[in-house]
Amino acid sequence: MLSTRPMTRAMKPKKLAVATGWMVALMATAMAEASTVWSGPPLTFAKSGIDNYQLPQFQDSVTATVHLTRRNTGGLFNVAQELAYTPGTSPLGTSWAFSGLNGNPTAAGLSAQICATTPASCTFTDWIDAAGGSGSGGAFIANRPAVMHLLADDIYVDVTFTEYTTASNGARITYLRSTPPVMAQNSRQVPSLPLAAHLALLTFLALTGARALRSK
Repeated sequence: MLSTRPMTRAMKPKKLAVATGWMVALMATAMAEASTVWSGPPLTFAKSGIDNYQLPQFQDSVTATVHLTRRNTGGLFNVAQELAYTPGTSPLGTSWAFSGLNGNPTAAGLSAQICATTPASCTFTDWIDAAGGSGSGGAFIANRPAVMHLLADDIYVDVTFTEYTTASNGARITYLRSTPPVMAQNSRQVPSLPLAAHLALLTFLALTGARALRSK
């Protein structure tokens, strides 16, 4: 005669609460460390005031929602989300920190890695206010290390402007920025650590914890 006895015991409320607490704590840790740092080879973007900002070759397509460019007047803006530069908000979807300004560290003390791992050490705001404010005329932008934070994707990018001129001087802009890390050839692409490690640990503990509880 077949037994109708349940194969597993129902988890007691106290044990369920403990197991749930473990999973919530681990997930919170993973979420807290999910920031991404782009440390790949530098990409150079250059544009002059006579170049048509509406053409893709004169836009820096950083991500699907952030395309940086400049008109023949004004500053840097995100053509994927706005029609023109607006002081105090542009480029939309980004925030910035420039070395030696707004209390930020100087030179090598400011980097995407530092800002991602110790956010309290970096002060972020909109692009022009991070670079000395509208009244500066962009005088503090060139040759000063900066970090761009892509807000929607929580990505930190190293940026260095090598040229930034006013409209009367051609409205030229040139900068180098970091790119996504390059995966080794013939290697499988996996989620970046530490998020992947935390998620793997979360899955392992959840499975082993459930097995242990069922065996009691």
